[in-house]
Amino acid sequence: MDKVDVQHRYREILAEETELHGPAPTSGGAERRGAPRVSVVTGDMSVNLEIPVIPVNLSVSGACFFAERPFTLGAQIDVSIAAAFTLKATVVNCAMEESSSEFLEVHYRVHCKFADEDQGLELLVLAKNHEGEF
Repeated sequence: MDKVDVQHRYREILAEETELHGPAPTSGGAERRGAPRVSVVTGDMSVNLEIPVIPVNLSVSGACFFAERPFTLGAQIDVSIAAAFTLKATVVNCAMEESSSEFLEVHYRVHCKFADEDQGLELLVLAKNHEGEF
């Protein structure tokens, strides 16, 4: 897809998100973000091409995902979708969460900021275009 196609598809994705979930909230963390978050369901997101992660949401400026291991704040990572598109990001938050009170399992909710928002836009569009295919 060329840049115009990517931007057009991104506008469609935002319209679909608004239709499904209503307008983005105007309180909380929304004021600190420059771009709306989009829920993503794909089984083929990885970090550093070897660590599988479960995406929660993406924006053009960053991602939130669950991982089985913690990431160090400030760490430079490579975020990939289907090993087809990879971009640089910096870990800005990592918090342990209990995933099952019955089994005392934990995972880590990781937030990262993309180094290049144009590439973040491409990653988001690629992830949404391939939802359910992985």
